[in-house]
Amino acid sequence: MEKMQIAIAGISEMRWRGNGTTTTSSGNLVMHSGTNDGGRSGVGIYVSKQYKPALISWSPVSDRIIIARFRCNARHITIVQCYAPTEDASDDIKDDFYNALTSSLTRIERGDIKILMGDFNVKIGPNKQRIGNNHGPTWCWHSNNGDTLIDLCQTFQLVIGGTVFPHNEIHKYTWTSPNGHTRNQIDHICISRKWRRSMMDVRNRRSASIDSDHELIIGELLIKLQRNSNTVNWTTRRPPPINVQRLSDSNLSTRMATTLREQMTQPLNHSWEQTCSILRSTAEEMLGTRQRRRTEWISAHTWELISKRNSRKSKADHDCRARDEHKELCKMVKKSARNDKRKNF
Repeated sequence: MEKMQIAIAGISEMRWRGNGTTTTSSGNLVMHSGTNDGGRSGVGIYVSKQYKPALISWSPVSDRIIIARFRCNARHITIVQCYAPTEDASDDIKDDFYNALTSSLTRIERGDIKILMGDFNVKIGPNKQRIGNNHGPTWCWHSNNGDTLIDLCQTFQLVIGGTVFPHNEIHKYTWTSPNGHTRNQIDHICISRKWRRSMMDVRNRRSASIDSDHELIIGELLIKLQRNSNTVNWTTRRPPPINVQRLSDSNLSTRMATTLREQMTQPLNHSWEQTCSILRSTAEEMLGTRQRRRTEWISAHTWELISKRNSRKSKADHDCRARDEHKELCKMVKKSARNDKRKNF
């Protein structure tokens, strides 16, 4: 994400257990929503560290839907990331998903910019462009789920970004079959019709090696998030921990106790906040803080395999031999990374 300079990204088929947030070693935030047993579904939203202050709230709806609201200079933005059932799924599963998605879109604050994105597993043919312009892929046959998505977009006044911008066919597909011959556009980014002009482009990025049969699809928006906010929210960074291990030095612990005793005795009417502030400032001055160490658990051998895999990615689209080598390198990277993690944790 940092290499592609992505501010916010939606992730489908995340397969993480439960709901929660994770802060990476680089300071980026990942929110995820899934089931307790993991499973094959699960969704998530990645937010770069520069735009974490713009996050207002987020809500895990199910293992297929997650919502996040961001502070914007113009209006607030509400992003709905989803992972829809496939065409072969039962009607009950598809009805439950689209009912939950409709309910989630209905609860969005009035006036917010709606962005609906994710793996919809739907194909929208060139003759079915009732929303957006007629720039959809010409090789995709329209699917039944496509009608459902189009009706949903018409209800909530959304435009499908992949049908708006003219691109070469190779820049439109988002999924490739395991045999490498069938390609479809089943991942979409939709935006409120009123803010259609704020969307500058939508296309895939085949250069991103994400080890998936899906391509990374990127939408460029001419909307600035409000990164600097005077309000304090739960994303505020915690202060660094105190280096309490230095208290094992008897001389230092005695001097610190004497200093705290002198500061606490004058005056005697300290509030709880003032007491905490005195304790914190004295401890930082005399004990110092303990910096969290970033553990580099990926070995040099794994990074070498990753470089080889990325170099084969550009050739895999045109060369069958390079495609087979790329698949084999993907398996080797997973195996090597798994072994590295087991050695260090």
